[in-house]
Amino acid sequence: MQTLESIKVINPENRELLEAAGWVDPRQLALASAKGVHAELVKANGILKLAEVAPTLEAVGQWISDARSLTGVEPEESEEESGTLELHGEWEAGPTGPVNYEEDPEVQEMLDQAPIAIPLPNQLLAEKGISPSEIAIAPVLNRAETDLEIRVNSKERLQASPSSNSTPKVRQKGVVKVADPNRNLSDAARKALDVSRVRTMEQSEVEPDPSQTEQRRQTRDERLTLLRTTREKTNRGKKPGTRRYIRGVLHDRPFQVWFGCLIVILFQITVPLSIVAAVLLMITEHSPTKLEWVPKWIIAFPLALPILGILYFAISFGVKCRVCGQKVLVHRHCRKNSKAHHIHGLGYVLPLAVQTLLFRWFNCTFCGTSIRIKE
Repeated sequence: MQTLESIKVINPENRELLEAAGWVDPRQLALASAKGVHAELVKANGILKLAEVAPTLEAVGQWISDARSLTGVEPEESEEESGTLELHGEWEAGPTGPVNYEEDPEVQEMLDQAPIAIPLPNQLLAEKGISPSEIAIAPVLNRAETDLEIRVNSKERLQASPSSNSTPKVRQKGVVKVADPNRNLSDAARKALDVSRVRTMEQSEVEPDPSQTEQRRQTRDERLTLLRTTREKTNRGKKPGTRRYIRGVLHDRPFQVWFGCLIVILFQITVPLSIVAAVLLMITEHSPTKLEWVPKWIIAFPLALPILGILYFAISFGVKCRVCGQKVLVHRHCRKNSKAHHIHGLGYVLPLAVQTLLFRWFNCTFCGTSIRIKE
């Protein structure tokens, strides 16, 4: 397998520079233009400092001439003149399909003798001013036979607005825009940073005010105490153990619980009244003389029923126990807790709603925990 070492006029220093710039194959070098290779070597040496002096254009032209004599590859005239499009490798017509070049004995020998690539930290690349597009791409060993590799040399262009001094200059390489690290942002571009609110390490290590710490601790303790038990004035004059004695864990949505219980009571009262009112109105319509005493306003019950039904599903349906998270205003066929509010014939939901409205606390139907809606 032919390598750059086969070209005797290239010394080890320049050979290392060529490999760093991505020229590792005499065939690639034979198809390239002298101006393009020389420009890349000068740029690579300016960053990596592999050679004391970058090779001249005449020396690069001699290398390319020797590479063509060695490989017998001659580029087309258009490629020689442009210097912007360079073909790597030699395309040969053949059946398409995946090719594993690692199975080639010459490639395996090259991989055994190749040095180990050490990844460079991003911080080091940034300090040296090296952009990702300037790093040479390793050759692909697994590809299809008809793959075509090209190298496009794009010139750096500065893109900056002449009328704006607050934005940093941008250096564009191909389609990648890299901010210039040598240009400082003006004060106008730093308005998003409030320097007055930035604390130093010394300020952050200063112990906080003991009075403020104690005040925050007392506030936290008061919230925890209020969550567990009521205020002293809430149960003043009431006997413990009675229904009027408010107890339990404070609910986080007391207004929803109170309003939801009110809607449940109105809804369950309106259902039978609506049925009775509808029957009476139907009889009155067919026989007005029999039920002259039936008022016309009882039609309000059938009209209010769908409104209360909507409010029930919108508000009461979402009332949950603060501890177990079960919906306490929804009829469910399951095992109930022994402390649940229950009246034979009326079930569990209506007694719980009445208990909550009258005494501002209730026992959860499912876990039995006392929940209150008053502080």
